[in-house]
Amino acid sequence: MLPNKEKPVPDVVAPRATARTAAARSSSGAGRPRQPGAVLAGRRATAVPPAAAPVHANPSIADARPVALPIAAVAAAQPMVPREFGGGPTIDRLWQAAAQLPPGGTLLGVSSADGGVGRSTLVAALGGVLASATAGLVLAVDATCRSWGGLTERVHDGDRTVWDAVVALAAANGQPHPASHADADTVLGCTRSSPTGLRALVAEPSRTAARRPPVLRETTTAVERLRPLFAATLLDLPVADVRPAWEYLAGVNVPILVARAGVDSIRHTQHLLTQLRAAGLDRIADRTVVAVVATAPSPPSDARALCRQTAGRVGALVQVPYDPHLARAEPIDLRRTRRATRRALLELAAACLARRPTTTGAAMEAATTANQAAPPESQRRPS
Repeated sequence: MLPNKEKPVPDVVAPRATARTAAARSSSGAGRPRQPGAVLAGRRATAVPPAAAPVHANPSIADARPVALPIAAVAAAQPMVPREFGGGPTIDRLWQAAAQLPPGGTLLGVSSADGGVGRSTLVAALGGVLASATAGLVLAVDATCRSWGGLTERVHDGDRTVWDAVVALAAANGQPHPASHADADTVLGCTRSSPTGLRALVAEPSRTAARRPPVLRETTTAVERLRPLFAATLLDLPVADVRPAWEYLAGVNVPILVARAGVDSIRHTQHLLTQLRAAGLDRIADRTVVAVVATAPSPPSDARALCRQTAGRVGALVQVPYDPHLARAEPIDLRRTRRATRRALLELAAACLARRPTTTGAAMEAATTANQAAPPESQRRPS
């Protein structure tokens, strides 16, 4: 159980060269307020080899201005386990898997069978866990093609959006869809940060002649260019009853479906999984991770029975309990969530990384199959 008053944590835990320097840095950082984007201090995961440098350098950005990023230094670092997370085999397994993520190696697509199930909240919470666990940077992208994306309320304020990133990446080479990779300053200058170090490209609220929410193809083209800069990228996709989301969900490394902890929402998720299998996408359904998010303190008992039924049809199913902090429209700070919530989010992150394909061609092959097997308009529910 967390104490009533948390001890102050240092902004960033520095690499340990010797025991003496580590103690000095720890004592010098005590008492300073924690800044947005700073790592949560704690212990080292026992499953990670101790030879790596124990640092998690996720620099924050001020006023959404471009910042320099020491990519090489970040890649060589190893994060500490936040003390609020406790310990156990799930922690060790997650930290070991996250430490081995190569830049651009993991793309997670988060969708749902319905709207209003807490999808953007889960993207921010899951991204925060991954940002705490990996030495590299983690990015969340609003790909809903809407001007009211929920991801905006889950990170700190700023004046840059996903539209700025799309325009900046396109202008880098003077082409509509340039092929070269973007530099870190351009990408990070368009992101906003969360209390746990997650970077986010949020929705564009304006619809004018100069600015608008990007369409899904524009967003995903930008994501493919900037992926090499990040250890993991999470996409907040549209509801999976429209063809673009269907196709792109099949092409990600880890497909995630979010359902509300209610009978109707879980049944709709079951119907979506049945549709995937009917279209010949059994492999996608088999490795899908389902997150069932409770929006009330006491979910109905029928919902729990449906969760047990659904768990045998997918790669993994994790139930995220109701949490007042997640229910409020504010930036997500994992330290303010309940212990059961953190445990569920850790289990969800570990399940996602465990189902990451080991070959890069698997996702592209799945995307090609989805393009051929996507349901016709007559079989898709209206968005």
